[in-house]
Amino acid sequence: MNKDKVICCIKDFFEEKHVNEVIATIKECQVSGWEGWMQVEFAHYLQKKVYKNQKTNFSWYREYKVQSSGENHIIPDFWISSDEYEMGYFLIEFKRSNSGKLEDEMQVDVKKWRDHISINKGKLYCPADKKTHNNLGVFFVGVDTNPANKELYVEGVTLENYGKQSQYRIDFLSMI
Repeated sequence: MNKDKVICCIKDFFEEKHVNEVIATIKECQVSGWEGWMQVEFAHYLQKKVYKNQKTNFSWYREYKVQSSGENHIIPDFWISSDEYEMGYFLIEFKRSNSGKLEDEMQVDVKKWRDHISINKGKLYCPADKKTHNNLGVFFVGVDTNPANKELYVEGVTLENYGKQSQYRIDFLSMI
């Protein structure tokens, strides 16, 4: 996939009737702790609706550990392979909130990746396979059932926004 295809994939996921119905129930019943559900639903969506019918060889991984500095690790929610760069991946970090504080929650991940990139540039070293991959960018995807629609700001980071902020937001930290 390329960046535009990943954006389209995320947007299409949030247009799924089932996903919208469940998020509406989460809001109505004030369910907490549903980030894992969203990640499982996205994995199912990737496998059954995106990759199933692809003619080219794409891959995606879930929670594949990246060494950041020393003993520190980051575990992105998803890795999506690129069809344009060998050993290149787009990363996705999901966040959820019911309190209008989504942007505060997302800042934690943005800062974590900003720090990783300042040390490792565009490289992702994975201790599991002892390989270094290319980081093509990180998508920060968030849903808040009670959105405040604040700007997501982290010093030293420029993010591109692609989501419908009243329903979900997609912010992208580019590496290319």
